[in-house]
Amino acid sequence: MLDNAKLNLAWTKVYSPIDGIAGVSNSQIGDLVGTGTKMTVVSQVNPIWAYFNISESAYLANAEKIARIVREGGSRPTTPITYIQANGEVYPQTGHLISINRQVSTGTGTVQLIAEFPNKDALLRPGGFGSVRIQTSENKNALLVPQPAVIEVQSQYQVIVVTPENRAMSYQGRRASGTKLDRHRRPEAGREGGSRRHPEAAARSRLEPRIC
Repeated sequence: MLDNAKLNLAWTKVYSPIDGIAGVSNSQIGDLVGTGTKMTVVSQVNPIWAYFNISESAYLANAEKIARIVREGGSRPTTPITYIQANGEVYPQTGHLISINRQVSTGTGTVQLIAEFPNKDALLRPGGFGSVRIQTSENKNALLVPQPAVIEVQSQYQVIVVTPENRAMSYQGRRASGTKLDRHRRPEAGREGGSRRHPEAAARSRLEPRIC
């Protein structure tokens, strides 16, 4: 009888097959549960994966670098990836690229990539949204223009600058366009000598738990 009581008691303990964080419990003390009962959902969040998409043209421009990074694997992450959270704060831990989708999405024309981030304290949660930043090149002495200083009119960009004679002039088209970096934009062409920018004139991701 004692052995039977110990066996019955053992059936009252349920252990998760993985380490992680548990969601809201669907079963309470005293509930009758079976093998098909969904008691809760446990997500392994250390490390956590961030899914993000880049355009096909951006992928082709960096395909060789991306393939090299994926081949090297997580043992030698040479290109750190920064995660910017939904509140604009930079996540303190950097990640690295671990996978790339096999195809280009026919609906969006983008390629999905996966980055892995350490998440020991579970600060990042599954389903969260943010942005990722990857350095693909280095532009020394580049001019960064605050995004509010860039004016967009019918897909054309304008930047207001002040000449040494204190006259306001605008640059339009590709001269004022360029790469957007956080709250700044890097113009494709530099400003003319002596001019200065008028002070007030201007890749989202989805977090998922690691799959074992």
